[in-house]
Amino acid sequence: MLLTSLLTCYSWVDYHDFPPEKEKEYIRKGINAIKDVTGEYPKGWYYGRLSPKSQALVWDVYKEMGIPLLWMSDSYADDVPYWVDVPAEKGVEKAEGMLMIPYSYGK
Repeated sequence: MLLTSLLTCYSWVDYHDFPPEKEKEYIRKGINAIKDVTGEYPKGWYYGRLSPKSQALVWDVYKEMGIPLLWMSDSYADDVPYWVDVPAEKGVEKAEGMLMIPYSYGK
């Protein structure tokens, strides 16, 4: 519950019209808030109110901070996890891709 409360101040902002640098600043704040409370960086990410650039920006911030991003959950497209291409890895010989764990409203 605490982590949910921590991220609520960053995740339910409507990022659609944010400049990329401002959105990246909020992503960093969210990552650091979790680290400050738990002592560990989050391994995955759920936003809730994406901009068209959000998934790429989250990927970029994790890379810039040197933190592994293992999964994202900003998808309602399926019931089971699936792999997606990461635009920032286009042309990379050993692209990792991203594990998408679809968000679920169920218990």
